[in-house]
Amino acid sequence: MTIQKLITEIRYVPDPSFLDNRGNLAKKLVNNDFKNWLILDNNIQVANKDGKVFASYANLGFSTSSKDKLDVFINELDEILKFLGDLPPVRWGVRVQELIPSRAKFSTLIEKYKASLLNFRPNHFSKINGDLVDLTVNYIFNKDHNAYHLQSGPMESTQAEGIFDKKDLPANGIYIDLDIYREKDKFYRDDFRRSRITDFVKSSFQEGQAIIDEFQEVLNGR
Repeated sequence: MTIQKLITEIRYVPDPSFLDNRGNLAKKLVNNDFKNWLILDNNIQVANKDGKVFASYANLGFSTSSKDKLDVFINELDEILKFLGDLPPVRWGVRVQELIPSRAKFSTLIEKYKASLLNFRPNHFSKINGDLVDLTVNYIFNKDHNAYHLQSGPMESTQAEGIFDKKDLPANGIYIDLDIYREKDKFYRDDFRRSRITDFVKSSFQEGQAIIDEFQEVLNGR
C-alpha cells in the first residue's frame, strides 16, 4: 500500500499581534477532531493520530499521513484563517510525498528509471566509468502563477525513515515528491483573502495527485 505525507505551508508577512492571541486561537481550534494542543513561544499546534495543524506569526499549515482525513485538516486550516483575517502572502505551498512499495531490488529500480526517464547509456559518463548506484530526477515547471517541483527516485527504508513514520516501511520503493507553490510576484491582487488560500490548497492537492498518478504511468512505460 502506498505511503503518503500531505503538507501545506502558507507563509505571510509577519504579524507580531499573533503572539497576544495564541491562547484564544488554540481554544478555538481544539475540538473532537483535534484534542491535543501545544502552545510554544511563537506558535501553536493542535494534533491527532493522523497529523498536526500549526500557526505562528509568520506561517500556518498542516501535515498529515491520512489522505482520507485531508478535508478535516483543510477545515481546521480554514478556522485559523477565519481567526487571523487577511494575510499578505509571501509563499503558498502544497506538498505531496509518496512511497510506493516495490518487491524489486534497489538496483532493478535504478534500471527502471534509467530506461524510462533518462535514456541512460554507460558511455554518456565514460570519464567516470563506474556503476550508477543511486539517482534522483528533478523537474521544475511553471504554469500560470504556480510552480511545480517534482523529484523522484528509488528509495530504501533507511532513507524513508527520515520522511515517513518508521512503522511498516518497505525495504525498497519508488519515492515521489511534488511541491506546488506560488511566491514573490506571482500572487493575484486578492490572494490575501481566506477564500483564495483555501481554494489554492484544495485545488493543488487534487492536481498534485493527478500529476503523481501520471508520473507513475510514465515510469511504468505506459
